[in-house]
Amino acid sequence: MACKHWQWLLVAVTLAGCGPSAGTDDDGGSDGPTSADGTGATSAGPGSADAATTTGSTCEDLISSVTPGATVAFTATAAGADPVWTGAVGCGGGLAMELRDAAGQPVIFTQGSECFPVTCEGFLDQGTCEIGCNDCAPPQAMRFEAGASAMVNWGGLAYSSHALPAECGDFQDCNAQCLRAEEVVAGEYTAVVTVYSGCDGDCECDVPDANPCGLYGQVTLTGPSTVEVAFTYPSDTAVAIAL
Repeated sequence: MACKHWQWLLVAVTLAGCGPSAGTDDDGGSDGPTSADGTGATSAGPGSADAATTTGSTCEDLISSVTPGATVAFTATAAGADPVWTGAVGCGGGLAMELRDAAGQPVIFTQGSECFPVTCEGFLDQGTCEIGCNDCAPPQAMRFEAGASAMVNWGGLAYSSHALPAECGDFQDCNAQCLRAEEVVAGEYTAVVTVYSGCDGDCECDVPDANPCGLYGQVTLTGPSTVEVAFTYPSDTAVAIAL
């Protein structure tokens, strides 16, 4: 826990750390929010710093009793003959993916956080708004050779952003915000991945046998396209995404 921050910025939760290995991510309810924009950073949406924050909550209101529901396993595979690139999350390099609900609104879910705590329960248990982050940086992008695949798991939870009342702990001077887990409704959702056909810069894998691999040097991704795959929650438990 080499870096500590006194103000919680939701859009920074995936920007530091030594996280999951390339190709896997799990929604277990303890990581931070991600709505991928294809660059590896998080983007605005409900539960992000640029989204509306719920105020007026009591300490008890911030505690969620929701547990993960049915797990949906998303497997993204490079379907063409040439390599492709995507955004990345987590220091180990996880696939940057976005979820949208039936109205097209982002669903903020946990994917590759390297800072903690992020949940309201975590802050309340800790009693302060100090945040620790793993001391490393995420890759700039992911490279997929033909046939390579990565998996993201989602347990049917979304997160909403809340202001921490000062009376709930030592939160008077830090303007802290936290995330409360919410169970999503059953229905239609869409998985969204931005995939790039070209890359300029340090675009080769540092570890030749890693597939996909994280790119940690300076890169510029080109030729973006958006892959959208609709699915029904909770009946669809395996979703294939062709990159």
